[in-house]
Amino acid sequence: MVILVALSIIMVVLIFSQLNKYLKKKSAQKQLKIMYQKIQDSYEKNEITKEQANLLESEVKKNWNYIDIDKRIEKLKKLNQKYGEEIANKLSKHEYWIGMSVEQLIDAKGQPNKIENHALKTKTKTIYIYGNKSSGDVFVIEDGVVTKITDR
Repeated sequence: MVILVALSIIMVVLIFSQLNKYLKKKSAQKQLKIMYQKIQDSYEKNEITKEQANLLESEVKKNWNYIDIDKRIEKLKKLNQKYGEEIANKLSKHEYWIGMSVEQLIDAKGQPNKIENHALKTKTKTIYIYGNKSSGDVFVIEDGVVTKITDR
């Protein structure tokens, strides 16, 4: 009798375990479908470009459970409004270049880990450091524009 009860309990636990896995999988599929639909809707409304939609879809495919899709779409919409499609596409891929503004740099890479100011005779140089000086990216800024980049 005890063995029969124990086997029944084990069967119930196994059934609930399988049911839980199934429900989690269905929930994940539903979340993915919603995320992809939001991306498609934003593209169809011309809020984001095709390139940005593809980028978002690849991000969702890799890290769907870590992405707040509404925030990402909103950020891309703001970048498009602020800079136009060409620059917004570059910034959305975290690209950077000499001649970009400090604001564009922050939009592409976020806030730096460290900012250093160096007063020279005729001008002031500001250095934005992402990571650290020996292994991170270093940007020299003069008059609000990136003038030198050191990738490490």
